[in-house]
Amino acid sequence: MLGFHTEAQVAQLWGIVAAQPELDNGGQKMTGDWSVSSTLSHEVLEMFIDPNCNLWANDGNGSVYSLEVCDPVEAPTYTVSGVSVSNFVTPSWYDPQPPSGAQFDKMGQLTAGFSILPGGYMVYETKGKGQEQWGTQYPSWRKATKTGQMARTQLRLGQAASYHM
Repeated sequence: MLGFHTEAQVAQLWGIVAAQPELDNGGQKMTGDWSVSSTLSHEVLEMFIDPNCNLWANDGNGSVYSLEVCDPVEAPTYTVSGVSVSNFVTPSWYDPQPPSGAQFDKMGQLTAGFSILPGGYMVYETKGKGQEQWGTQYPSWRKATKTGQMARTQLRLGQAASYHM
């Protein structure tokens, strides 16, 4: 895994970021789309929005989407004081009827809700089945870290399988 956040049994939130997979695959520590800093900011943002990794949003058309706010727009990143940080979707991304002119992500790259960038992915449930969608430019080495048994993506798919609308 690259990064992970969850809640311990005593209601303590915690997270971890593994730097070595990033570095072994050409990532840098502080700059670039697949950097350690972007993974760290990704986990912090997602822990802030959905600390228990159990929230879902209904698209109004029979599907629900996990509140993993950085996944759909994982790359490209943007910089703050020269350090790369993760892009993230806004509340409009989860809105079945967003207001006119809505911005769907921090960087303004997406043009519609419930969509992904080429460097992103998402987990959702439709017709009682957990689904994953991967962007066309999502690195295969990174995808492998998200499909292992302990990966949060797999945990989310398990949640989706038991989700009842």
